[in-house]
Amino acid sequence: MKVPLFFKQNANDIKKANRILSRRKKGSNHRRLAKIALARLHKKIANQRKDFQFKLANDICKKYALICIEDLNIKGMQKRWVEKYLISIVCI
Repeated sequence: MKVPLFFKQNANDIKKANRILSRRKKGSNHRRLAKIALARLHKKIANQRKDFQFKLANDICKKYALICIEDLNIKGMQKRWVEKYLISIVCI
């Protein structure tokens, strides 16, 4: 499944809101409103991402009867692999 890029989709709106915010005088009411508008856009993107994750998880749960989750120690696996690799080189 292709993951939608929500930030890229809303990038122009974010740029515009940032430009508007940067042009406002610090401490003014218009700057406060521009800041709120920018925060609202960022919140919208966060909500879109969260909604997509919930919908994806729901689809996976409906599709499969059993779901297994494994917590891998990647750094430990890499360390162990490097040690085995170095030992095999030294022994040759």
